[in-house]
Amino acid sequence: MRTAVKTTVVAVAVVALGLWLTAPTAASAKGKIKSKSCASAEMALLTTGQGDSDGDGLSDCREGKQLGTNPNDPDTDHDGVSDGDEVAEHCDPHDADSDHDGVEDGDDDSPGMPQQQMKAFLDALTCPQVGVPGSITALGTTALLDDTTEFEDTTCDALLAQLQTPGTVVKVEIKIVEDSLGALTATEVETEHDGDDDHSHD
Repeated sequence: MRTAVKTTVVAVAVVALGLWLTAPTAASAKGKIKSKSCASAEMALLTTGQGDSDGDGLSDCREGKQLGTNPNDPDTDHDGVSDGDEVAEHCDPHDADSDHDGVEDGDDDSPGMPQQQMKAFLDALTCPQVGVPGSITALGTTALLDDTTEFEDTTCDALLAQLQTPGTVVKVEIKIVEDSLGALTATEVETEHDGDDDHSHD
C-alpha cells in the first residue's frame, strides 16, 4: 500500500454576525465517538507486544471497544490492507474502498478517505492519552483525536492551555474524515490567527 493520501477539501464559506468560519459539508453531523478506555491494553501492547490477537498492530481492546473492527481478523474489510495500516493512513477499515473511487484500498495509490476542512472558533478540547482517544469540538461538530492526529503548529496540551486562558478566543482549522459508520476523526489541527489568509493545506 502506498502511503499517499488523497485530500479532498470541502469548504463552504459562511459570513454571519462577524463569525469567521469555513464549514464542512458534515458540519451538522454529530461525531460518534467511542471513548472507552483501552489504556492498560495499549500500554501492554507497547511494552510486551501482547493483546493483539490478529497481529495488525491494534490492541484487541481498541478494535473491539473503539474502532468496531474484528480483533481476530487483521483485515476486517478484506481489501488487502491491514486494519492497523488503514487507521494509520486515515482509511476506513470497515470499507474496502475508503475513498469510493472504484478501486479497493489495497490496489489504490491514494486510498485515504476524503477529508473535509473546517475553520471555526474552538469550543472544547480533550487531549488523547495512551489508549484513550480525545476529542475536539468546533461549530457544534465533535471529532475524535487519536494518535494519528497531527497538530501542525502547536501541541494538543498547548492548545488546551490557550483555550483555558480567560478572555482568549482560539480559532482553528481542522481536517476531518468520516468513516462508513459515521464516526468523525480529526486528521490535522492547526491554529489560525487574525490576518491569516483563507487557505487550505495539502
